[in-house]
This record gives sequence, C-alpha cells and structure tokens, in this order.
Amino acid sequence: PASIVITPNLAGLAGLDQLAASLDQMPEVELVQVDSLWLRRLAAISELIVLAAQVLGLIVLLSLCFIIGNTVRSHIENRRDEIKIIKLFGGTHSYIARPFLYTGLFYGLLGGLLASLLQALIFLSFRDPLNEIFSLYDSSFTLPLLAPAMLITLAFSGASIGWLAAIISAYRYVNAIIT
Repeated sequence: PASIVITPNLAGLAGLDQLAASLDQMPEVELVQVDSLWLRRLAAISELIVLAAQVLGLIVLLSLCFIIGNTVRSHIENRRDEIKIIKLFGGTHSYIARPFLYTGLFYGLLGGLLASLLQALIFLSFRDPLNEIFSLYDSSFTLPLLAPAMLITLAFSGASIGWLAAIISAYRYVNAIIT
C-alpha cells in the first residue's frame, strides 16, 4: 500500500498528538502511526541530561568559590604581619583588601579563559563524530559553532565569581586580623 512518512517540525509532543489527530480525521487517511513512546523516552532522557548539567554547573560554581576563597585566605595569612602594620598606620580594610580582590578577579578570569579553551577543544573533538552520527540517521542537523560571545561571557562570569569570592574571603579575614 502507498504510505507517506511525515517528519514534523513541531516543538513538543502535544503538537505532534494534535497533528496525528488532525491527519486521522481526513477521509483519505487509513492509519496514522506515531512513535510517541520513543519520543517521550527521548524527552525524558533530554530533561535528565539538562538537569544533570545544571547540577554539575552548580557544583563547579560552588567549588570555584571555595577554591578562590581559600586561595585568597592563604594569601592573607601569608601577609598577616604586613596587614597588621598597615592597620597600625591607619590603612582601611578596603585599602588592605584591594590587592586580594584583584587576585581573585585574576584567578577567576584565568579560570574562565581556561574553561572557554577547554569547551572549544571539547567541541572540536566531538563535532566530527556527532555530525557522522547525524548523517547516519539521515539528519541534516549539524552541530553549530560556539559563539564567541558565549566564550567571552564564560570568561567574564569566571572573573565575576572570582571577584565575589575574593570580596567575601578578603573582608572576612582582613577584619579578623586584630591590630
């Protein structure tokens, strides 16, 4: 019998069910077969991957804050005597903390640039095998190139997180040093 294979360009399963129902109402159509179970499984796996990526991103974000905070604390401890002398001569907490804030900003920016570089390398190493898999399934999808704006955003986000972690750590430990 004659058959037509339709590949819909719909955003969700609800739209696919509506399309199947409307095709089934046509008098020319004898059977509408939709593999919605497979699509539901794919959607569930996709949601699981997105959730895992978000949790992993949060873990990396928190570990970055702790690492930079501990590094700044270590720098403050190494300069404890200098900080006491600066406090004796009337140095403010902001004046004392400023070099440590720059250190946190620099470490965060360096980490963000390193993350951008690693992301680009991973993308380049996965692009050809993924495109081959897509071609095996007769898909015209190609993995898009990473936008330079995203890589720059990642670097500046790292710098911001480093600066914020340095602020928290520097002011906490500089205030704890008693003259």
